[in-house]
Amino acid sequence: MPEHILDRTLPPAVHVPASSSLPPMDEIPLPGGTLLKVYDKGSLPVNSIIAVRNGGLAEFPTPAMAQLYGRVFNEASLRYPSADVAELLDFNGSWCSASCSSHHLIQKFYSLNSRFEEVLPVIADLVMHPAFPEHELEVLGHTLANEIEVNRTKVRYLASEVASAQAMGAAHPLARRSFATDALSVTPGMFKECFARYADPKNLTIYLSGRVTDSMVSRLSDMFASAPSGRDAEALDIMPFSPEANGEPVVIDRPESSQSAIVMTLPAIPRTHPDYLPLHIAVMALGGYFGSRLMQNIREEKGLTYGISAGLLGYMDGAYVQIYTEADNSYARQVVDEVKAELLRLADNPPEGDELDRLCRSAITGQLETLDTPLSIAAFHSVMQTSGIPDGYFEEKQALISSLTPDIISLMARRYLRPELLTIAAAGNSRLMNF
Repeated sequence: MPEHILDRTLPPAVHVPASSSLPPMDEIPLPGGTLLKVYDKGSLPVNSIIAVRNGGLAEFPTPAMAQLYGRVFNEASLRYPSADVAELLDFNGSWCSASCSSHHLIQKFYSLNSRFEEVLPVIADLVMHPAFPEHELEVLGHTLANEIEVNRTKVRYLASEVASAQAMGAAHPLARRSFATDALSVTPGMFKECFARYADPKNLTIYLSGRVTDSMVSRLSDMFASAPSGRDAEALDIMPFSPEANGEPVVIDRPESSQSAIVMTLPAIPRTHPDYLPLHIAVMALGGYFGSRLMQNIREEKGLTYGISAGLLGYMDGAYVQIYTEADNSYARQVVDEVKAELLRLADNPPEGDELDRLCRSAITGQLETLDTPLSIAAFHSVMQTSGIPDGYFEEKQALISSLTPDIISLMARRYLRPELLTIAAAGNSRLMNF
């Protein structure tokens, strides 16, 4: 075959990239206490601004109120009513979003450099002077209430709700349930009071990334240097998880459902523990990528489900392993039994050879996606803040992947992925599940 013709019967060679590190962001303390972080490496004339402020789901009286807080935050500011915000951002090709994480409010803005001067005043006013307009709040409140009512008919939502309480403890602020009545009872005054708790500039971090110019940094610094002072923020409501003792599966009966949603959890160590990263990779081998043990057994070999996944969920408060799938009601018990068998097999027969290579390549690929663009790099830095990820996490994870052995995975499985620690929540037709 001529050299210039590609032989499509042969797979391309796999190239494992050399080690890489997460680029740091320049830090600029602003007058008043706001911290500005800048990463300037963009090849395209676009930029992102991410504003992270203290106060999230755990700090609000109800989960629904926190969800609504994120949705209404970018609607209007004291200077710009809703119509003006929409017109100025849309007309200038900008996009924005806001949401509450476990302990923070995150606002994201994406814009063209050529329109930076036009949209920056709107962005700054939305971040520093939200208005919480009454009409928009009422509309969003009814929308969220309807979503909650619809979600409460879904087996996935119901099982996940119970599983969160099992993994975190029923009294944990992050395990509370959302109710439609909470979404409908919020007033602008309640949101203004919540904002005032964390309005001080010292509780605000701004991430600027993209093709950043000195002029952009100067203008943004000037804008946020004028942030009004407020009362010192209350401490974030960080409360360690208290997993519920393992017992019989909790089953939410939905006789009309043809499928069961099954959520299994295992207690885990916090991000600061030296075993956290090795456990993260072991959980990935179990169910964190398409070639994982759970996918190969329960989906490919036995055909019990279209998909099953496992992940190590880390918060500032703690962490837990979650395994999730949906299956025909009559398969629910068998799925749980197969998961328990795979936990034991991971300890006794960990990945090696080609399977270990595939796991490492998948893990490295996920790592390198973080470095795709300046915007994704800045986004990861913001996630480090909101999730309590320690410095050096990126590099330590890459070093672990490069030196991963079957013994490391086996040890993590024996220590933490033990079937007797598994807690089960399932929603579906209980008569057919046979638990």
